[in-house]
Amino acid sequence: MAARSHVWLAGSTRSPAIATARRPSRSPTSKPGLPFTLRTHVPSQPPPAVSFSTRKLMTTSLPSRAEMETPESYTTAFALFEAMWEAGITACFVNVGSDHPSILEAIVRGKRERPGAWPRMITCPSEITAISMADGYARVTGRPQAVLVHVDVGTQALGQGIHNASVGRAPVFIFAGMCPYTEAGELPGSRTEYMHWLQEAPDQKAIVRQYCRYTGEVRTGLNVKQTVGRALQFANSTPKGPVYVASAREVLAQEMQPYSLDQEQWVPIGPSALTADAVRDISTALVQAERPLIITGYSGRDRRNPGLLVALADLIPGIRVHDTGGSDMCFPFSHVASEGFRLSRDECTRDADVFFLLDCDVPWIPSHNPPRKDAKIYHVDSDPLNQQMPVSFFPAHGRWKADSFTALTQLIDYIENDALLTKTLQDPRYTARGEARANVHKARLETLALQPRLSAHEALDAHNIGSLLRTSLPDSTTFVVGVATATQMLSDQIQASRPGSWINCGGTGIGWSNGAAMGVQMALEDAEKDKKSKTECEPSLVCHIVGDGSFMCAAPASALWVASKYGIPVLTIVLNNGGWKAPRNSTQIMYPTGLNTTASDDELNISFRPSPNYAALAEAAAGSEVGWGNATEDPEAWMKGLRVRTVGDFKEALQQAGSRVAGKGKGMLIEAQIDLLVGSVATVASAVTVSELWRNLVVEADNEVLYRKRKQEPRRREYWRLAFVGKDKTGSVAEVSRWIAGPLSDNLCLTRAQTIVKQEIMTDDIALFLDTLWTRAADIRLTPAKRIAFHTYLLVTGLAGFQNGSVLSLPYEQVQFGLARDPHDPAALKLVAHILVIQNNRKKDTIQRDQDDKVAFSIGFVPAHTFCLLSLLVARALADDAFEEGYRTLDELLDRPLLEPGMCYLNLPLKQDIGKKPAIPLTQEKLNEIRIVSVSSLECDSIQSLT
Repeated sequence: MAARSHVWLAGSTRSPAIATARRPSRSPTSKPGLPFTLRTHVPSQPPPAVSFSTRKLMTTSLPSRAEMETPESYTTAFALFEAMWEAGITACFVNVGSDHPSILEAIVRGKRERPGAWPRMITCPSEITAISMADGYARVTGRPQAVLVHVDVGTQALGQGIHNASVGRAPVFIFAGMCPYTEAGELPGSRTEYMHWLQEAPDQKAIVRQYCRYTGEVRTGLNVKQTVGRALQFANSTPKGPVYVASAREVLAQEMQPYSLDQEQWVPIGPSALTADAVRDISTALVQAERPLIITGYSGRDRRNPGLLVALADLIPGIRVHDTGGSDMCFPFSHVASEGFRLSRDECTRDADVFFLLDCDVPWIPSHNPPRKDAKIYHVDSDPLNQQMPVSFFPAHGRWKADSFTALTQLIDYIENDALLTKTLQDPRYTARGEARANVHKARLETLALQPRLSAHEALDAHNIGSLLRTSLPDSTTFVVGVATATQMLSDQIQASRPGSWINCGGTGIGWSNGAAMGVQMALEDAEKDKKSKTECEPSLVCHIVGDGSFMCAAPASALWVASKYGIPVLTIVLNNGGWKAPRNSTQIMYPTGLNTTASDDELNISFRPSPNYAALAEAAAGSEVGWGNATEDPEAWMKGLRVRTVGDFKEALQQAGSRVAGKGKGMLIEAQIDLLVGSVATVASAVTVSELWRNLVVEADNEVLYRKRKQEPRRREYWRLAFVGKDKTGSVAEVSRWIAGPLSDNLCLTRAQTIVKQEIMTDDIALFLDTLWTRAADIRLTPAKRIAFHTYLLVTGLAGFQNGSVLSLPYEQVQFGLARDPHDPAALKLVAHILVIQNNRKKDTIQRDQDDKVAFSIGFVPAHTFCLLSLLVARALADDAFEEGYRTLDELLDRPLLEPGMCYLNLPLKQDIGKKPAIPLTQEKLNEIRIVSVSSLECDSIQSLT
């Protein structure tokens, strides 16, 4: 029988430790076309060959342990880790199994023989922790790290992590073992345990193929480094993402000669640029546009891009930059051009005439805020066709696959050096446009500053939490955000403006941030070590903000244990609102009047009540000696957990966090309890929720007013029908209904107690609701007059015990008129009124808790044919000669000089002797008719016929 030949690879470089390994003595045989040298070696005493047959299966003896152990051999497994290190992978997040014996041997040998020149091994009890840590590391460095999982089950356990890395464009190298392909000891690594039959998948790579840029298999150690190199070429080429390589035990145990690759020959695809025509067309369109808008999603992954976007925005005064992805800090919040971050649902897309989409997946929601039909749209992206999204129909007049940094550099250079565009930008209208934009941005910041309620006794919400994080933590803080429903509010308050200071998932698999925050911290620490060799730098602080639903979804105990074991200090803020809120919001958008509006969280199966003690969980998972109390008092414990409910408590916790996490390098978790009802809450039969209130208004309008009109005018019966939902599901009532069910509670942080739970609505709730409707006017697409009429009608139809007569008896002394800058367009002025309503004759069994008997709100006036309450007040005030300045006509009132620069409001005082006089000279019945008709989207002549 012929002796079996063994093929060896002779490399050009070897470490001293490897040089002592046994080597064959035959001279090399050169093979043309191969990047290495082949050596053929025939052992002097070849082992007997065993021919396989089913008849001999049960009698074939396995090799002895001594025969299988070759402690100094160079195996495929060792070459695998060597290839990782040579390619720049410095960390490997491992979750090992029965397919990894050769892997484990290689790991131990590498640690002992190559300290400092071997990937750092991080044990991860859960695969989702492993891939999320590698993902987070890559978000900071742009370089892939390795994840090691076992066979099909470990591959499946990557779960949503593989989706997040793919959609979030994070390069990750994943290696998995495979079941042995021999059964009877034919090769080292053959099957030896029961599970080796159960874990073999027909196509293991198919489990993750649709999420990976590349999937491959190492079938021989002779090309293991080439396989790793090819996989990393895909991972590092745009669009970046995860790659997956697998190999069986027999291959991993294969012995061979050491070899290496020239890494300069294994580089990814280089950045691509825009064509000259594309640069000209995009630059010209942006400069000549009246309302240009840049929409980005993840361009901030390249830390050079925010500065370039600022330079481009400074070149074109009045241009706006909007972030629809929120996965990176793409544009500084502090810049006047910033439109902030919204998940593609912002009204700024409605009026833009030229769009420049840059690294953006979802620029708008077509059913909610589509662009103008005549808008010009240009799209530059690493993947402008969204090749992994089967349904993605966003239009564009030009698409280019190009590197965003290169493209921005080209555009800026062209605009700066083109004489015609430079001359165009010198037109005074650009200066005026830039000043108007600065005023809009200033007003927006002022509005956002009013949202957090920061008194020590105030309950916690996303607004005050975000505000306190911004003001309490160092400027060098990196925020890693894993929150579903409050991300936009946190962004508004944190106002990230430093490149790399805000990192979000980019995908939709909740739980990403548990591991990602640690990966980010590791990457920042590595960067600091490199910087400190040159200059001193400020220590990094990673603040991980996560919702309780996301926190629970991805093995929190695993992540917390890893942080403790490897000393990865992270400040974690768990926003505990008692479960998942996103499913309810999605259901309300689709079914605004469905059963979900009255269903409890338990009925919808989204409740996490009774609420876990996340602070105690953190300490227990980190190995602290903690019982079921709030937290341990051991000052030496690595992890500290705290539970807070108020602004004052949260401030104190953040003070501790600064010294503990950034100063001592220890971990801390703060559980912030928001929207948790403590104790019993009185409910009454007549109490209403905001959603119920709106539905009741619709019923009342139809039954009390419009029904009579249909009877009185049978020929115009259809004319007087309430257009709750038109044929195309539009109409003012439908718009407001959808808005209440969705963005009201989602974007504005109204609690579930205010919108869903059957309990009293307090005067504070009313004020918040009315203020929301006024300051967020763009959220409801109605004409201003109709919208204002609706706001007022909400207040005066029995809400929280206020009788209809509350407004009818309104005297002038409870009305203050003024001129105010429009918060959405500071160049424009609006006539406004501040009204104080005092409730009279409270309804019985409606309000059982202490509260004020008055509520104040503001309304605005826009001249229109339709009715609004303010028009009634102004008309009466002019007729009564009530203004101190003697205005007798609306033109005189509105033609006042503009407000001085820096002024936002000018009071229009009334005469003192008119204070007690009623301001609304209508009967209750007539006022009701006017209000209801104006809310119902009826024509102007209908209102005129009433008045």
